[in-house]
Amino acid sequence: MVLSAIVAFHELGHFLFAKLFNVKVDVFSVGFGPRILSKKFGETEYRIAAIPLGGYVKMVGEELTDSLADNADPRSYTSKVWWQKFLILFAGPAFNFILGIALLFSFYLINGVPKTSNKIAEVVKESPADHAGIKPGDAIIKIDDIPVNNWRDLASKINIDQKNTEIKLEVKRGRSEQITVSVRPELTDQGPKIGVVGEKPVVVYGPREALMESYRASKEMLTLMAGGLKDLFTGKVKFKDAVSGPVGIIDFGKKTSSERGFGGILLFAALISFNLGLINLFPIPVLDGGNIVIVITEAVMRKPLNRRLRAAVQTIGIVLLLALMAFAIFNDIGRLTK
Repeated sequence: MVLSAIVAFHELGHFLFAKLFNVKVDVFSVGFGPRILSKKFGETEYRIAAIPLGGYVKMVGEELTDSLADNADPRSYTSKVWWQKFLILFAGPAFNFILGIALLFSFYLINGVPKTSNKIAEVVKESPADHAGIKPGDAIIKIDDIPVNNWRDLASKINIDQKNTEIKLEVKRGRSEQITVSVRPELTDQGPKIGVVGEKPVVVYGPREALMESYRASKEMLTLMAGGLKDLFTGKVKFKDAVSGPVGIIDFGKKTSSERGFGGILLFAALISFNLGLINLFPIPVLDGGNIVIVITEAVMRKPLNRRLRAAVQTIGIVLLLALMAFAIFNDIGRLTK
C-alpha cells in the first residue's frame, strides 16, 4: 500500500508536467500487467494494475510503436522541445524528493524535534576531558576554531578525524569566563571520545523546527544513499548484501511500523520515496535517467536517435531491470529464510 502510494506520487509528477506542456496522456497506471481497476476521466484512463512494483504514464508519441500521426500530433510528447521533455521526465524523481521531505516534516511535526545544547551534563572520570579540566555545566563553543552550536555539531566534529590527534576546545564557564584546553580523543569501539555527556535533549514542536529538521534529515539520507551506491560500485560492499527487492522492503516496513508505530511508517515511506527518486535517475534505459540521457543526446545532436538504436537500447534496459528484480526477490527470500 505504501509503495503503491509512493509510485502514484512519482507518476503524478510526470502527469502534471505533461499536462503543463499540453501533452495528451492516454493512461495513468499504478502497477504493471493486467488491469484490476480502471476508470476513464476525460481523455485519460486511470488504472490500477496487478503488479504493484512500479507504474507509468503513457503519453501520445512517447512509445516507439506509436504511429506517424501520433508523432505529428502537436499534443504528442515528441513534438515538444528538449527542455520540456527533460522537465516531464525529471518531475517524477523530483516529486519523490518532495514527498520524502513532506513525510519527514510530518514525522517531526508529530513527534517533535529533539533540541540539544552545547552544555556538558557529566564528565567521565579519568577521561581526556576530565584530565583537561572540563567540568559539568561548561559549554563547548568551539572546536579547533569552528563554532559548536549543539551536541550534534560536537559529536560530528570529533568523529570527522578518526586519528588519535589532539583537538583544541574553547569552553565557556559560567556567564563570562572562557578557557581554551587541548584534548586528545580516546579511540573506542564507537569511535573517538573525549568523555563528556551532553544535557538531556528538549523536544520542541512547531512547523519551523520540523521543516529545518526534515531538510537536515533529507540531506543526510540522500548523502548516505549516495555513499552506499559508491561503496557498491567500488566493491566495498557486496552486491547481494546491498540489493533488496519488494519482499525485503515489505519485511523492513513491517518491522519498522511494529517498532515505531505510525512514526515508523512515515520514516519508512520517506526512505522508500528517496530511494525511488534516486534510482530512477540512474542512466539506465527505460528509467527516467536513461530517457533524460536520450533527450540531452538528441538536443546536442539536434536530431532524434535512430528508432532501431533506441529500441535495442530499451530492450537491453528492460532485460537488465528484470534480471535485477529477479535477483533482488530471490536474494530477499534467501535472506529471510536463513
